[in-house]
Amino acid sequence: MVTPAQAAKSRTTAAVSGLVTAALALAVVAATFTFQQVYSDYFTCTEDALTQSSREDCKDLLPPELRPLLQDRSSSAAGLSLR
Repeated sequence: MVTPAQAAKSRTTAAVSGLVTAALALAVVAATFTFQQVYSDYFTCTEDALTQSSREDCKDLLPPELRPLLQDRSSSAAGLSLR
């Protein structure tokens, strides 16, 4: 038999877990939105590029640390190789 104290503790644990999960989900959404806003020039440039060479010129809009990550992502999405 579950005592009222055990039931209350169980509900509290579930509520805290739900709040932590919701906070993490909001943080991921906020980070993704911020990233897209900060680098919107790059994404617009790659979407508007008509040639491979113009798409490669878009890499100048990224910091050097992010270039390999986003170039691999955009090339696989478009089916093109940037190398």
